[in-house]
Amino acid sequence: MGRILFTFAIGGLGIQAFICSAVIYELEPVPSWLPDQVVLANLTGFFFVAIGIGLTINKLSRLAAISLGLMLLLWVLILHVPLLVPHPASDLSFAFETLALCGVAWTMAANPSPGTSVMNRWEAAVNRLASLGRYGFGISLLAFCVVNFIYHDFIAGMIPTWIPAHQFWAYFTGIASLAAGVSILTGIQARLALTLLGSMYGSWVLVIHIPYLAANPHDRGMWTDMFITLALSGGAWLIVGSIPPERTVNRTLRSWIARVITLPRNQG
Repeated sequence: MGRILFTFAIGGLGIQAFICSAVIYELEPVPSWLPDQVVLANLTGFFFVAIGIGLTINKLSRLAAISLGLMLLLWVLILHVPLLVPHPASDLSFAFETLALCGVAWTMAANPSPGTSVMNRWEAAVNRLASLGRYGFGISLLAFCVVNFIYHDFIAGMIPTWIPAHQFWAYFTGIASLAAGVSILTGIQARLALTLLGSMYGSWVLVIHIPYLAANPHDRGMWTDMFITLALSGGAWLIVGSIPPERTVNRTLRSWIARVITLPRNQG
């Protein structure tokens, strides 16, 4: 399910770029002075649609995932970092959304669908990318927590009126992002955290995005936000499949805990 949702969302972002003749600004914040932005938007749309198709083809899925991860990483370094330096709060969410999707793409590359061709000499490098991708996803969740607390009023305003305690849910989602990020980075109950995180993002699509877009179908920003949220939901579930069931605590932390527990007995 995670693979399907992520692939659908990437293809949807590409189709949107074609239809609107506009770049995916949240992921690709090109400077306003850059000429021929319509051409750039069409190239972006073509790239994302091609990647979406490639992710569905077994023999191409690994190459497509690696290519997507590299492109998103370039956008983080070239487009987002220059915006974060002078105004960190304004682009923090978009920058780490891009990084999180990059992490999902690389995790997907290391866990291809059955029948995907594998080059043994690159296997170690791809697996290393997957590890980096999971950590990038976890770090991004910590940034999302900061964003939730900074812009809690804005986030509370997005919650439908029929749901009570808007401020509570704004802070709750921030705390949930923090808990999930810490869980992924430490390896403690990471599979459970990612499963719940994917469910939370999926509920946003059902409760917030779809009803809003049904009443406001021409809101391009909300369409983009829905596809990114859907990609994060699928990405969280996809990363679950890359973590062995028995790996609830990473080796370093597990050995440290074991030493702490046995220390008093050894001293005695």
